[in-house]
Parts: sequence; C-alpha cells; structure tokens
Amino acid sequence: MSKAIFPGSFDPIHNGHIKVILLASRSYDEVYIYVANNEYKNHIADLKMRYFIVKKAVSSLSLSNVTVFMQKKDEKTPVFAKEKGVNVIIRGNVSKDHHLSEYESRIADEYLELNPDLTFHYFSFQGVEDISSTLVRHYLKTKKSIEGLVPNSVLTDIKKIWTQGEE
Repeated sequence: MSKAIFPGSFDPIHNGHIKVILLASRSYDEVYIYVANNEYKNHIADLKMRYFIVKKAVSSLSLSNVTVFMQKKDEKTPVFAKEKGVNVIIRGNVSKDHHLSEYESRIADEYLELNPDLTFHYFSFQGVEDISSTLVRHYLKTKKSIEGLVPNSVLTDIKKIWTQGEE
C-alpha cells in the first residue's frame, strides 16, 4: 500500500493546497495531511484552529483515502512519517521553472537529517501557481476578495479567523 504525507502550516489552506491534495489522493492509497507549526513563520491562526479548518475543507472533498492529523507538541514531520511508516513527503512545487526554491531545498535537507529514508514528491500544475497563504492573508488585510483562492467550504471561516484583530 502506497502512503504519503502532505505537511504544511496551512495558514490558511488555499486552492493550491486543495489541488495538491486531489492529485496526491489519486497517486497514493493513503494520504496524511499533517497540519504543523513552522518555526520559520509567524502564524496568524493557532495550530488547533488551522487543523479544524483543514479538516473541514478536506472533508468537503469526500476523499476516503485522505486523513488530517495535527502536529503533537514539538513533533517534527520526519518523526511523524517514521511513526506512520511513510517514506514519501508531498510538496507543491509552484515554481514556473520547476526548480526547487531555497526554502523547499532547506526543508528537504532538514527532513533528511531526521529521517534519511524519506523521498519527496513535488507536484507541479497549472492554474493555481500564484496562490499562496501569504497572498490570501494579504488580500484579507487589504479587504480584497478571496473567493476563488480558498475552498468555498471554509471561505467564511477563513474570513472570520484571519481578520480577527484587523478591525
């Protein structure tokens, strides 16, 4: 049985993430979405809230082979992968030239230090190349519409949660 993990901070989840989840669900028997904190980012929403939003968005897809997990305190993605017996890490590669960014290369290096058995599957695709959580947060901050950028199933939740304190 083929298994893979798609880790991310999902701050917030957007349609690029959804595209990766859909592609992964067709490529692997089991896909684990791993909602985690990222030490390189200042998260707007806390881990638990991001987990519930991702879980809601994924459940609306009705994919029987996709499960959402939340990072345990200080647990690293490679450790979670080892616990689950998974050697494939899924990432979305939205670079137009299909080269890994310095950030993605650094993540891969850090993961391999903790679990050298890992391999990486980078999904490249057309149609949502310019969507990022940073862009969604910027649109929210500048009061631009995020319709079409995030899953409809969590649109209202994202607007509410990621704009708290902005008013």
